[in-house]
Amino acid sequence: MSFSLSASVASLPGVGPAALAALKRLGVTTLRDLLHYAPVRYEDFSRSYTLAEAPLGVPLTVQGKIFKLANRRSWKNRRLVVTEGILTDPTGAVKLVWFGQPFVARTIPLDVVINCSGVLEERSGTVEMVNPVWERVSREPLHTHRLVPDYALTRGLTSKQIRTWVAIALERMNIIDYFDTAAHQRYHLVGLSAALRTIHFPERTDDIEHARRRLAFDELFFLSLSRTLSRRSREERPAPMMAADIADVIEALPFPLTTDQQQAVDDISRDFTSGHPMARLLQGDVGSGKTVVAGG
Repeated sequence: MSFSLSASVASLPGVGPAALAALKRLGVTTLRDLLHYAPVRYEDFSRSYTLAEAPLGVPLTVQGKIFKLANRRSWKNRRLVVTEGILTDPTGAVKLVWFGQPFVARTIPLDVVINCSGVLEERSGTVEMVNPVWERVSREPLHTHRLVPDYALTRGLTSKQIRTWVAIALERMNIIDYFDTAAHQRYHLVGLSAALRTIHFPERTDDIEHARRRLAFDELFFLSLSRTLSRRSREERPAPMMAADIADVIEALPFPLTTDQQQAVDDISRDFTSGHPMARLLQGDVGSGKTVVAGG
């Protein structure tokens, strides 16, 4: 099944009423909103190591099988559930710990090769990874072993959910670019489809800036277009013409107008007799004669 940009996020698998309400709190109601909901940061889990070679204190990915996984209550806070497991590969083993995520014990398959991304730390003589992100090994990982996007969240949502939904939308959607190749070359822009894919799932950090530039260009372009169309619509509406004979007022002043003041008076007078609504901002420094021009 293919999607359109105007389709509701409810059309995505796994988006039920609770997730739909949470996404709405983020201003995400359509697939267009979702694809333009850019990450706030990226975790670099692209470096992969065996358990024997994995360094401490840096983001990384390790691969192996979990042979033991269980929930228990925290010793300090009996209401907090702690999930513990042992990840092994041919070179060694590490302890995995999740706090407040009891569902992990039901969802991670045992004896299946998975990726785990996070930071290894040594505590009380034991090497462990706290709250790692995990997924089954695949050729195109979403949550591990790559630059992984993190999103601004609200209650009831996780970045892992958003990544999954974005990946599904990108896979099933034909994104049509409203700028042609000539515009891409003239303004040094990447294509829209490439920009949306890169902003969520970049291959390299250098590519992120190109994607951001394209999406920022689009935002400014359509804002400018909207303002232009609004101005044209306003200018096409009729308005009563007003007399603008102010020569006597100007001659009565005890001083001559400056060139800029006279230009401003002429512009305003011309608008009064144009038959269309006027929309001007009279701007100037203190003492530049704004009151004289407005009064004239």
